[in-house]
Amino acid sequence: METPDDLRTLQLCMLNILLEIDKVCKAHGLRYFLAYGTMMGAAHYKGFLPWDDDTDIHMPRPDYEQLMAHGQEWLPEWLEVRCPEHDPTFPLPFMKVMDRRTTLVGKPNRYYVGGVFVDVTPLDGLPKRPWLQKRHIRQVRRRIHLRYVVAGNTLKKAIGGRNSGGNPIRPKGCRRSSASNS
Repeated sequence: METPDDLRTLQLCMLNILLEIDKVCKAHGLRYFLAYGTMMGAAHYKGFLPWDDDTDIHMPRPDYEQLMAHGQEWLPEWLEVRCPEHDPTFPLPFMKVMDRRTTLVGKPNRYYVGGVFVDVTPLDGLPKRPWLQKRHIRQVRRRIHLRYVVAGNTLKKAIGGRNSGGNPIRPKGCRRSSASNS
C-alpha cells in the first residue's frame, strides 16, 4: 500500500524527469504541453494533484519524433527513452522517459519492468480534406492495433503468457460486455 510519503517521493522523482525533459526541449526548440492530471495539478495546486501518481505530456508529432530519435543522446545518462519504435516488445503505443536508477513495482497488467516515468504522447494534426481525414484515421487505428495487439501478443509469447494467440490482449480484470459476447 502506498503511503503519502511514498507518493510524494514518486512525485518528486517524476518532477526531476520532467525538468530534464524541459531542459532538452528548450535547448532543441521542442514544444510540449502538460496533459491530464499533470496539467490540472499545475493549474490548481501549482504542483501535483495530491493523489496523482503519474506525469503526462503531449508533444506535436515532429517534436515527439525528434525526442524519440535523439532522447538518449540529449538526456542525462540516468534517463532512458522507452518506446515501441526502439523496442518491439514495449507494450504501449507511446514513449516513456524513465529513471534508470529506479524500479517501479505496481500494476499487475504491466508486461514490462521499468523505472519511474513520464508519459510522452504525440499530438497528430488532422488534414483539412475529408478523404485525407478518413485515411489518416485509418492509419492511426492501424498503428494502435499493431502496437496493442501485434506487439502485445509478441511480448506475451516472449514471456510465456496465456493469451499468445491471435486474440487482442485484455488486461486482467477487464471483461467483455454481454453485447460483444454474441
